[in-house]
Amino acid sequence: MRLQAYTDLFKTAAAQHVAIGYTPDNGRFLRILVSSDPIAKQLDLTNFYDALRSRLKAKEGQPFLVLQNYDLDYDDNGGDHLSRAPHGAYYVLQKVKPGDYDARDAAVDACEEIAEDLLAYVVHHHRENYKIRMSVRDCFAEHVGPIGDNHVGVRMNFTWSETATQDLTFNPTKFTS
Repeated sequence: MRLQAYTDLFKTAAAQHVAIGYTPDNGRFLRILVSSDPIAKQLDLTNFYDALRSRLKAKEGQPFLVLQNYDLDYDDNGGDHLSRAPHGAYYVLQKVKPGDYDARDAAVDACEEIAEDLLAYVVHHHRENYKIRMSVRDCFAEHVGPIGDNHVGVRMNFTWSETATQDLTFNPTKFTS
């Protein structure tokens, strides 16, 4: 699965989930590219948090999905099988009033439930595709916030594995002599 297919999968999930109900007009699906380099990652996230504070106009109680790009690990069984293991993440966030800790906890609980719904959607999708293996054992969630303009919620981190033998096999027609 390449980045566009990954993005489309989560965009569809955000559109079909009843609590998020993403449409291009409501902006409840965002995406962010985050570098794995620690310094660049800090800058990427700072810019993202600033954008949440200044540009996103989500109302209190409206959850939205933020999809983070994935990083890749590659593996070789020493024989005839090559694979890649993307590590991805997404946030489900909701705006709450500052200082209202009961509302914060309720929002985090709601976001956690939505994050699990999305995880179930993605696992179901991957199990229908024989080339992709994903288990909830390879996922973990963490509570986050406040981010931006007092958004709180859950960050879901996950990994899957997919066959890459064909993609990583040398093809001389793609090179000049």
